[in-house]
Amino acid sequence: MSGSGFMCGQNKEIAHKIGRRTVELLGLNKDNIDDIQKVDYEKLYEANTKA
Repeated sequence: MSGSGFMCGQNKEIAHKIGRRTVELLGLNKDNIDDIQKVDYEKLYEANTKA
C-alpha cells in the first residue's frame, strides 16, 4: 500500500495526465527522465500541484 492515498479516487488516465504534465513542467522528457531523481522535493511537489 505504499503511496496509497496520494492518488486516491483518481483513475489511471487522470494520474497519467498529471504525471506527464509534472514531467513537462520540470523540463524532463523520455531522454532525461532519470534526472527526476535529482529534483528537489519542493520543486517536484510544486510542479505536481500545478499539473
